[in-house]
Amino acid sequence: VPSACMRKDIPAAVILPKGYETDPLRRWPVVYLLHGASDSEKHAREPFFRELADREGVIVVCPRATRTWWLDSPVDPSYRYETFMVQELVPWVDAHYRTLADRRHRGLTGNSMGGHGSFYLAMRHPDLFSAAAAIFGGFDLWAWRDSGRWELRERLGDPAEHPEYWKDNSVIRLAQSLGPGTLRLMMAVGSDDIFIGPNRELHRILLENRVQHTYVEEIGTHCQEFWERHYPMMFRFLANGR
Repeated sequence: VPSACMRKDIPAAVILPKGYETDPLRRWPVVYLLHGASDSEKHAREPFFRELADREGVIVVCPRATRTWWLDSPVDPSYRYETFMVQELVPWVDAHYRTLADRRHRGLTGNSMGGHGSFYLAMRHPDLFSAAAAIFGGFDLWAWRDSGRWELRERLGDPAEHPEYWKDNSVIRLAQSLGPGTLRLMMAVGSDDIFIGPNRELHRILLENRVQHTYVEEIGTHCQEFWERHYPMMFRFLANGR
């Protein structure tokens, strides 16, 4: 997908559901699948994503974002993934595929960094997305300011100099101003996950603000087995809201 804002092409995987080729008059909802920090668009090659696209009747789009946290970096202008997603990818997909091109038929899901990205983009752009579903999302970037992990400092800079870059780009901060009825949200996390604290805190904030959402906490860790088990739930949640 050509990106003018980053002056390069961004690889993306697209899964077309069963019936897309044989029913040329039908238009389809889109699920944007956002991968984690150690993954790429190849995340969509897992066979069960094709099964989910067929079962729920959705186009699945998985772009490559490497370790970008799906945001526009305030310190490195070459990383503008929020702009790419909302101003370039969504219009490109709607122009090249038979989509139902409205917010009601457009949702996001992802795990870890992608879980953060799905809620981040939905909360910042509810005009484009009606729903988001996250699996063990890394919702509080500030909590990891001293870890040196996942290239967060490269994207957000020195937390001592600009703490606002870290806090203002965290889903935890965005959720504090989210009102009821804005978005449909679902989240799942394991009780032994590295991000269990921010997930519980986000759940508390949403309850306090009376934002309707589904929160699932089960025994589990930050691993592929957990997200494989919960992606069917996320796709079903996104599809059932149409």
